[in-house]
Amino acid sequence: MIFAVNVLLVLGSERLFSDMSRRFAPSSSPDEPIQILRVTKSGGCVDREESYMRQVRQTQIRNYFFGNTKTSLSPHTQVVDSNSLVVFRMGDRKSLLLCSLHHNNSVLASASNDNHLLHGGAQDEDGGSASSLFTRVAEPTLAMQNVLLAVKYASPTDSEDTVRDASVMGYLYIAEVDESKKKIRILSPVGGRLPSRALVWGVFPDGVGDLVG
Repeated sequence: MIFAVNVLLVLGSERLFSDMSRRFAPSSSPDEPIQILRVTKSGGCVDREESYMRQVRQTQIRNYFFGNTKTSLSPHTQVVDSNSLVVFRMGDRKSLLLCSLHHNNSVLASASNDNHLLHGGAQDEDGGSASSLFTRVAEPTLAMQNVLLAVKYASPTDSEDTVRDASVMGYLYIAEVDESKKKIRILSPVGGRLPSRALVWGVFPDGVGDLVG
């Protein structure tokens, strides 16, 4: 979601704290300053290894669809026409940061080296505006394989703000994409016809992996 950010917390990193303090200095926006606070990391804290965190994420995703040792679930696989789905792809992490600070335009105007992304109409690789949170996916691509889609409590025709703020109904997994036939094989937690909802293709820390192979 997008917030009117006015406080940034930096945990432990002196370099990041200094960089943020320079980038969002109060003098750059006297009307709506962003306060930068440094939080000291506890001496007993340790960073978890990335390989461990990746394994935890993969396990949680698999448990969502198939259950665990205590609860067995029966997900449903179906093939649908790509034009029956309305998918909105979120921008990269840099674009998301710019969007999250969009309400503080006066700060970004003088502090960001990439201010033209917000006001100059630059486009990303998918042809959408770099200042836009979403880009609508026009055609199915192989890049969509092994990704999760969030099913939002929003209509495909709703505004970007409505889709952004809507709660998540659940998640779908794209198991296979046939570009030539414009078909998509989807894994859903339950059977039945897919609801006519806006689907969001988000930014995940790593690949989901093959759940049905």
